[in-house]
Parts: sequence; C-alpha cells; structure tokens
Amino acid sequence: MATAVMKPTALLLNLFVLLVSIVQFLRGKHFLLKIFLPFALAPVPMAFVGGMITVDAVLYNKILGMLLVVPVIRFLFFANTPVHEIKKKTLPLSIVMGASIGFLSGLTGIGGCIILLPILLFFKWTDKKETAAISALFIFVNSAAGCRANYKGH
Repeated sequence: MATAVMKPTALLLNLFVLLVSIVQFLRGKHFLLKIFLPFALAPVPMAFVGGMITVDAVLYNKILGMLLVVPVIRFLFFANTPVHEIKKKTLPLSIVMGASIGFLSGLTGIGGCIILLPILLFFKWTDKKETAAISALFIFVNSAAGCRANYKGH
C-alpha cells in the first residue's frame, strides 16, 4: 500500500477504534488528567506538522521500523516490571517527550502509543491501567491532528 494512502487510513482507523476504549477507561476512572495534559500540550500541533510532511517511502519504512523496535525492547527486557511506587513526573520532560512523540505519530501514522506506553511504564509515572487510559486519549488527539493534516487540501 502506498504511504500516501496508508498514513491517513491508519490515522482515521485509530479515531474509530479509540472512542470505545476512551469511554470504557473513563467509566472505570483510570484516566489521570494531570498525567495526560503535559503529554497533550505539544504533541497535537507537532502531530499536525508531522502529518504535513511527506517522506520518501524508503525513509518512511526505516523510521517506522525503528519506532516498532521500542515496544519490542520494552516487552523483551521490561515485560514484568511492577509499578510499586508511582514516581513524580517532570513537566518539561513530559512536554519534550510529548512533542517528539506527536511529531513521529503524525509523520508515520502510528498514533504514538507505541512510544508513549513504554515511556510511562519505564519512568513509573503510571500503572498499567492508567497507562492504557492515557495512551488511548493521547493516540486519539494525535491521530485527529495527523488526520487533519493529511486532508489539508481536501
């Protein structure tokens, strides 16, 4: 499938799938707004910027391949890392990480969770259910911004 078709299609499908998840996590009270907001400040405009960029198919595949290695490393080496103590996050680091993730998600159409989830768990900022809830909304807002950028002239 061509990159020009694959990227906006993936972003649009993210929106539909995530609505169900977001509703369920809100009902279960697993969503932490104070953790989500710093990750939502910079990613949305950066996902829009990333979505406006068209990269050569070979470079696109290399970037996507590198990003897909992140969860593999997390699951191979940190699969059963329990979160006994939630640590305090730093606002500047959250914003920088969020902006980077947003840009990459807009550029590739992956939604960002594949990067955000391991970061939240690695730094022990959230437990697994909170991470899943935050990731669902994060992917939704970034996918919406990336999707909008892909349909900029239509």
